[in-house]
Amino acid sequence: MLKLLLGDLKPNVVEAEAVKIHAKLSALTKAVSGVKILGPLETAPYYHNGQYWQVILAKIGYENYKQNTKLILANVPENWKIDPNPNSLLYFY
Repeated sequence: MLKLLLGDLKPNVVEAEAVKIHAKLSALTKAVSGVKILGPLETAPYYHNGQYWQVILAKIGYENYKQNTKLILANVPENWKIDPNPNSLLYFY
């Protein structure tokens, strides 16, 4: 599981960016077996440290894990936070 987080001061900005990246990653991995892109979803809490947060989850199978992870990360903007081994899926801490 790979957790991708984005925060912004405006909720509409973070939601629009999350939808855009979700669509991009879904199209990119559509033909890749063992990869499923979930989200975007609101974190819990949704508002934290003065920002609104959204999360996208990438469920990646063991087969070609490193290659598929690199493919996904190469298409995620630098302002996103990446958690390659999340302890929780929706909670922001």
